[in-house]
Amino acid sequence: TDSDDDDDDDEDDGGGGKPRAPPPGSRLAESLERGLLAESFRSLELVGRGGFGEVFKAWHEGDRRWYAVKIIPVVLRENENVDDDCKVWCGPDLFQRLCQIRCPHVLRYQRRWTELCEDVRGALPPGVRL
Repeated sequence: TDSDDDDDDDEDDGGGGKPRAPPPGSRLAESLERGLLAESFRSLELVGRGGFGEVFKAWHEGDRRWYAVKIIPVVLRENENVDDDCKVWCGPDLFQRLCQIRCPHVLRYQRRWTELCEDVRGALPPGVRL
C-alpha cells in the first residue's frame, strides 16, 4: 500500500483449504507486489482500526523512517485488480489527489500496492489477524 494504503486479498480455493495465488499472467497476478510489506517494513505495531482496515506504525528499512501503513482487505477475482473495486477504498484518482496534498494537519499519502493476504500476514505482529 503506498505507505498509508495496502490493499490485499485472494480467493479461497473453494475446498475450504489454503487460499491460492492467482494464475500467472492474470490481471490480478500482474498487479501484485508480493512480499513488499515484509521486505520493506519492520517493527509493525497496530495503532488503529477503521471502517476500511487497520493502521500500523512501521519502520521502512530503505528510507529509515517511520510510516503509517493502512492495510485494507479486498476480495478480488483473477480477472480484476484493486482499481476495479472502489467500494472499500477511495480509488486511484482520489488517491493520486491525496498524494498531492501538502498540509501539516493532514497525513501525507505516499503510495499504494497490492499483495495477497498470505504475504501480508507473514509481516504482521503475532496475534494480529486480517
